[in-house]
Amino acid sequence: RLIINGVNRHEWDCDSGRVVSVEDMKEDIRTFKKNNINAVRTCHYPDHTLWYHLCDMNGIYVMAENNLESHGTWQKLGAVEPSYNVP
Repeated sequence: RLIINGVNRHEWDCDSGRVVSVEDMKEDIRTFKKNNINAVRTCHYPDHTLWYHLCDMNGIYVMAENNLESHGTWQKLGAVEPSYNVP
């Protein structure tokens, strides 16, 4: 039986913004382990390649978000045609 306890993670630091140090990444892993978290989902953009390596080395399952955007496809597929369906 496999139980997945996961979190969502932005590659962000409250002090340095988008610049996440190696030590910050390791601290995130330590926090995960301390709280029995064994899975993480990345957010919006690829994380630093070291992050994936650290997760692999520590047995953390990573779900990397695919940046496949589909905003507005309902308009483009004919479900709603703004220039035609407006009363």
